[in-house]
Amino acid sequence: MEKGRIVKVCRHLFGKWGVHRVTMDDVAGHLGVSKKTLYKAYDNKDAIVADVVRQFVEESRLELKNQKTCGRTLAARFSIFNEFIVNQALALGAVLLYDIRKYYPSAYQLVKQHKHEMIVYLNDLLVEGQRSGTFRSNIDPMLSAELRINVLEWDIMRADHDTMPIKFKQSQFLDLMLNGLKVNQNS
Repeated sequence: MEKGRIVKVCRHLFGKWGVHRVTMDDVAGHLGVSKKTLYKAYDNKDAIVADVVRQFVEESRLELKNQKTCGRTLAARFSIFNEFIVNQALALGAVLLYDIRKYYPSAYQLVKQHKHEMIVYLNDLLVEGQRSGTFRSNIDPMLSAELRINVLEWDIMRADHDTMPIKFKQSQFLDLMLNGLKVNQNS
């Protein structure tokens, strides 16, 4: 049994029902194999969850790497990054994030590590903005980056499955953040 096929089926099942509700019987049934065959590929559900999260994080890293946009304005790069993180958070979803955080600590460590990478990436954008004189120098860039990412996570965890309000709120938050960071040009 190919692990890639198992991970693909599990991503679908986990996204639909949450990780905790999906059993190894469910996975085997959707794959059309016995549990014995499934256990030849994976020792347990924890290992599957870890691979699902690992694949998600790797895809996210690759997409972010492809989105790095040299030659664009700082505001445009912020906007692209904001859209990226909102879409990634929506793709992961509240149920999946909740289940992973509560029941699968090793998989959640992968999520936390990736979250930290997003914070560092955003911090670097903020520092660049401060160095160029676009953003105020009296703002702590790491704290601002942490707040930005944590507000998104908080919003996703409280979502009622309607993606448009989240996207709207997050774009408003980005606008507030960008305009709150700008150096007052009129003083």
